[in-house]
Amino acid sequence: MLVGVAKRIEKLQRLFFWGEGASKKKLHMVDWNTICKSKANDGLGVGHMLVKNIGLLAKWCWRYGSEVNSLWKRVLCAKYGSDTKDLRWKWGSSTKGSFFINTISRLVNEDSQAAGIIKDGIQVVIGRGDRVCFWEDIKWDSIPLRIAFPRIFALSTTKYGRLLEFGLWQGSNWVWEVPLRRVLIGWEKEQWNCFNFAQSCIKVRKMFSDKVAWSFCPHGLFSVQSFHKCLEGDMRGNRLKSLQIWNNYCPPKVEIFVWNLLKERVLVKDVLSHFGMDLSSNMSCPLCGKCIETVDHLFLQCNWSWNLWLEGLSWWEVSCASNDKLIQWWEGWRGLCPKSKSKSMRAWYSVFYAIVWTVWESRNTHLF
Repeated sequence: MLVGVAKRIEKLQRLFFWGEGASKKKLHMVDWNTICKSKANDGLGVGHMLVKNIGLLAKWCWRYGSEVNSLWKRVLCAKYGSDTKDLRWKWGSSTKGSFFINTISRLVNEDSQAAGIIKDGIQVVIGRGDRVCFWEDIKWDSIPLRIAFPRIFALSTTKYGRLLEFGLWQGSNWVWEVPLRRVLIGWEKEQWNCFNFAQSCIKVRKMFSDKVAWSFCPHGLFSVQSFHKCLEGDMRGNRLKSLQIWNNYCPPKVEIFVWNLLKERVLVKDVLSHFGMDLSSNMSCPLCGKCIETVDHLFLQCNWSWNLWLEGLSWWEVSCASNDKLIQWWEGWRGLCPKSKSKSMRAWYSVFYAIVWTVWESRNTHLF
């Protein structure tokens, strides 16, 4: 996908999401990058178009290794002079290649986070060894053998062969035979010993075919979603509060409202004043009329709201001290959630959603 096309699509997405048009503008309560993050990473899961495009291109690298006799692969290999047995995408970008081929080649060969994820994620699973490039596909300590043992690679007489060419079967046992162009001397023998140890750790299985596996999924199959998670850092990041928001315990508009609320992006008077609206003459809470209307006051500290919380807690025969911050109150609410029964958990979270939504509806009724 062209960059200009992706940006145009994202612009249409933003206009739809924020409800804007040619004749009207609205306040953008949350920045677009946050909205595009996955729900597990405190976003809404919309996703950047360019990131999705990179994930789909990465899927072609996966398909190139996992599909052997597919028509599209045979055509590409015949046109660009490659072997259909190859497990990894090894073409570089050139003026002779098509736009599609050059785009994938740049993605794989460039020094970027996406290229690193592709290289680390697509792992070669060794079978009988007829598709595995010995010096390139086999790694020692995450480094290809030709780089891990440069002197042995330089002395080898077969630099581009398959694993099957570097040994033979003696009955049910695989015996390594790496041909060298001369006898080793001095320090080379030490590297040769390390090389032999690395070979002994490689398991060749006569009855299985070579294949690729996606290391970022338990089942070993590539998915664009798992690629996005790696690119976004979900697999290394913290599981944030949003994990407990998106559980279909209430209508989607209420879930999105709670998401905005916990990020303090609800249009209370204090937030509106930060956007430049002059509300200095009437900043008080519409429910109690005593304090400035902030997110924490309106939904937690206000006497009217606090009575709702006490009533909701009384249904469960739970007593709890008040809190000054809504986000801390939410974390405490999660901590008190029943763990044993799913119906009880659903009801417990529904009480939280119902109370904050009731407060917001009552506030708007008082104002409008």
